[in-house]
Amino acid sequence: MTWQQGRAEVVDALRARRLQRVTGGQAAGEGWLEVARRRLASAHRYGADDPESAYILAYDAARHALVGVLAQQGLRGTTEGGHLVLEHVTRAQFGDAFIEYSTLRRRRAELEYPAFPGEKIDIDELDAAIASAGRIIDGAQQLLTHLTIFND
Repeated sequence: MTWQQGRAEVVDALRARRLQRVTGGQAAGEGWLEVARRRLASAHRYGADDPESAYILAYDAARHALVGVLAQQGLRGTTEGGHLVLEHVTRAQFGDAFIEYSTLRRRRAELEYPAFPGEKIDIDELDAAIASAGRIIDGAQQLLTHLTIFND
């Protein structure tokens, strides 16, 4: 299905080149969800030894799930749109279904571009991030079979 909710935001992002259209095998979301699941499994595996890297893996898992949602609609973020376009477009289309991505994205940026050396993640924060990423992947999986190529 093509969603009426968020249609204007998707069209605006396409016009501004924050999104682009994809076709063929690139317009399939399931492969992205497989990547997301592997990243999440890695976050679980490395969490105790390297929580900061594990957090980034959890974020990547969530990001790949949203990439899959867009891919299923024949859409892909561009370097102009960056990771933020995933948040804006999925929020416009699906409301708060993926709201946890926002927190993960901002915190990942703090880890990747710290204001000071040694930015740390405690195990409770990591556990919450892994749980959030899991919920995002599950939500994306539920949507995939209902999505079609976006038409404006």
